[in-house]
Amino acid sequence: MSVVAPTKVRPNRSATKAAHQQAHPEPTPGESAPTGPVRRDSFAYPSLSLTAECRGSVAVLVSVEPRNGWRLVDQEDGPDEDVDATLHRGGERFEIEVYCNRGHPRPVTDIDAG
Repeated sequence: MSVVAPTKVRPNRSATKAAHQQAHPEPTPGESAPTGPVRRDSFAYPSLSLTAECRGSVAVLVSVEPRNGWRLVDQEDGPDEDVDATLHRGGERFEIEVYCNRGHPRPVTDIDAG
């Protein structure tokens, strides 16, 4: 298992209204909205660019953009205690999970070279 340090990038400003609504879902009746300030961060890796945000301890996946021949095979958008994305390229697998640590998005990665 290898850990790759992210390169911080600016959030993608071309997010669509649908992506925004997915990232900011309305609570269902009887459910309360997540509390706390919204903190958004973007992370860049050779396999993807990812933007996530935290509302207190609740994570939301805002966008995932595969690159360099990587293919997105699974993602969990939240809102939840963590969000994640799994990508494949040939026999390689890259997984990233984002947790909220003191209200800030924190990525954890796992790479399997096959």
